Amino acid sequence: MTNGRIAGGQDEGGILFTALFRGSSVTIGPATRAELAELAEPWWPAPVDDELLRWAALAIRTVAGRRTTVHAVGWQRRGACAWTTSPLRELSLGPLTVTTISGQSYLLVGEPENAMGPDLRAQLAETLAGFGFEEIEDLTRDWKPTPDDGPEQSDRQNFPKS
Repeated sequence: MTNGRIAGGQDEGGILFTALFRGSSVTIGPATRAELAELAEPWWPAPVDDELLRWAALAIRTVAGRRTTVHAVGWQRRGACAWTTSPLRELSLGPLTVTTISGQSYLLVGEPENAMGPDLRAQLAETLAGFGFEEIEDLTRDWKPTPDDGPEQSDRQNFPKS
């Protein structure tokens, strides 16, 4: 949490991907502060199953506004691979940990990614397809890779900022 706000949240959620899910249009983009605040549990630490590095909190929103789910995407430390979580159930602020509806808990290490690299975007698209999404379109094709695009950022630490 920074200045009373949840790290990684944005005031306005952008759009990274569009897709169809069971005939309904959806957008996928950074989770807003309001979406993350709905999940927040100020100091309820959960046992950690793994860590996510180079992470981002993303919301899958139906265009009609009927449903939104929030997921974390990042580099899973133990699996050494890009990973997208199942929908988040809660977000603990001390230390920054997310728990999914399937019961898995992940420590979010370092600062959130502002622009997901091609590795994380490809993994997210694969996950969306596995969830049954169709006509998945990546709207971030103009993104350029940087030297920080890889799991080697694993030595970063995550401590709540005061």
